[in-house]
Amino acid sequence: MNRVQDCSTLSPILRRGVVWWLALVAGAAANLHCGAAESDATSAQPSPCSDERNDCLSQSLSALTSPAEPGPRKTARFDLSVPLSGGGNLAITVTGPSDDGRELSRTGAPFPLVVLSPGFVINRSQYQSYLSRLASHGFVAVSQSARAEANHAQYRDDTSKLLTWLVSPTGSSAARIASRIDGSRIGLTGHSLGGKISLLVAAKDPRVKAVITIDPVDAGAPLARDTLSAIRLPAGTPLGLLGETISKTGGSQPCAPADSNYEVLYRSTTADRFALRFLKAAHTDFVDTPGSCFPCLFCPGSLAPKAQSRDLAVKYVTAYFLWTLAGDRAAASYLTGPEAQKDVAAGLIEVTKP
Repeated sequence: MNRVQDCSTLSPILRRGVVWWLALVAGAAANLHCGAAESDATSAQPSPCSDERNDCLSQSLSALTSPAEPGPRKTARFDLSVPLSGGGNLAITVTGPSDDGRELSRTGAPFPLVVLSPGFVINRSQYQSYLSRLASHGFVAVSQSARAEANHAQYRDDTSKLLTWLVSPTGSSAARIASRIDGSRIGLTGHSLGGKISLLVAAKDPRVKAVITIDPVDAGAPLARDTLSAIRLPAGTPLGLLGETISKTGGSQPCAPADSNYEVLYRSTTADRFALRFLKAAHTDFVDTPGSCFPCLFCPGSLAPKAQSRDLAVKYVTAYFLWTLAGDRAAASYLTGPEAQKDVAAGLIEVTKP
């Protein structure tokens, strides 16, 4: 049962910007769990938090900064080779909250999990900005390198096996992950092919509770559009689609073809969903350093600084998971509310929702 208790003595401290760990110490001493923040002219109302899910911590931390900025947590990053059930290993990068900058923290654990799948033949290191931002806001974020990118069914199944290992790790690396991840709060994101894989996994794996894709391309079998009806996200959790339309035409092989881009996926389902169209971005502008990304050379056409498009995507992905997995209703404003409208007014995005 969810239980919301009064935190009226804590909220003013948070609003005055006291360092996050002082707020945690004060909360622990008073045995407080944060509910909705007191309303004022500059703050939005987060949803009540749950003791059982431990998302009071996420709300307290995220209240100090917006998803457009790094969160208050120190982070650690390390690479692992994950043994998959049935054989084989999967290379991953783990980034999460840390007390010492080396290992994942136990303070506030278990944390919600986000797994990011890269675009086709794009190195997982090109998405570290997403992982670092999420980790600083209280998530364990993991990027993977597929064993067989051309085999989308295997890529899907390997991702589900990765989720199993992350929730219940085994082998020599288990101690670095054990007890840090909340298996009831799992989210997926991915760019291009990785966005499609995220949808395929969500359609088959009911453990997935939130999905937002970054300019997904639904080409090759099995098609994600044919499985969207099988995705069952919790009530009130929409499917998120980030995309652009510059790369749906041009050349002999557009990078995000009109017959398989995010617009096709949006039209292929009647589920609760929203889409943010980047008006000036091209398909590979969402990676960290397009200049060092070989596939990015084949996706020209961006009309805005590439770092600007990447930073917007990082903000939206972080806001989505703060909203859906951490229970921070204020973060929804950055996707479909007043904060998103600022980006609309600036000519950066267009918001589409049913």
